[in-house]
Amino acid sequence: MTLGYNVPLSGDGALKSLRLSVTGQNLFLITDYSGLDPEVSVTPGNSNGSTDLLNGIPIAGIDYTAFPRPRTFTIGLNATF
Repeated sequence: MTLGYNVPLSGDGALKSLRLSVTGQNLFLITDYSGLDPEVSVTPGNSNGSTDLLNGIPIAGIDYTAFPRPRTFTIGLNATF
């Protein structure tokens, strides 16, 4: 989601235009999944480090100590002089 606002400027100031914006990614997730994040996909391995279990096929929704996708916020300022 991105929200932006163009600041109205008047007169002969130093700025010709000014825009403020905020962007958010992965803001919310609606699910009944009890783990950290159902979107993680990892390839499980056995105790010797190989991925013989399930022939190395990634499994969606099973988070074998995988990190969830991060929630990211970005603030922007665009000025023209």
